[in-house]
Order: sequence, then structure tokens, then C-alpha cells
Amino acid sequence: MVVGAFATGVLQTLGHQLYPPPSGIDPSDTAALKAAMASAPTEALFLVLISYLIGTFCGAGVAGWSGHGDRVAVIGSTLLLLTAGLLNLMMVPHPIWFTVL
Repeated sequence: MVVGAFATGVLQTLGHQLYPPPSGIDPSDTAALKAAMASAPTEALFLVLISYLIGTFCGAGVAGWSGHGDRVAVIGSTLLLLTAGLLNLMMVPHPIWFTVL
């Protein structure tokens, strides 16, 4: 789980360097977040999706390797990372296409 979250965070940090978010945005202001997400380039949002994908694979891979192929570790790590992604979808407004993917 930690490896997956770390990999996701690193990739999203790189994405923010390529496509910086608007300066001065208040994360607690839902309307401002919705406007920022609506104006974000499609490429930036795809990078976020890719970061979740790669982070989940990294987390599941390390769980499988460290657990010597234990399915419970792999499934548990994947479900925890999936839950984190779903919580993010509920807390931050995203375009519909992003939510569907």
C-alpha cells in the first residue's frame, strides 16, 4: 500500500510540474476545485489516471513479491488503493469521462 501510494504521489508530482494547477487554489473550496478540474488539460487528467494505474501495479507487485505470491496481500493492497481512488473521486469534483474511466 505504501509503495503504491508513494508511486502514485511521485507520478502526480511530476504531472503537476508539467501541468501546474492554478496558483492560490483553495482545496476546501469545492466550486474552485470544480472550475480548476474543468479547465485542466485533458493530458493532465490522463496523467492522473496513469499515476493511479501504475501506483496500483507497483503496490500489488510489491505485495505479491514480499508476500511470496500471497493473493491476500495483492488483493488487499489493490482494494485499499482502489478505495483511496474512489474517495478522491467523491471528494474532488472530476469531469464525468474521468470518473467513468
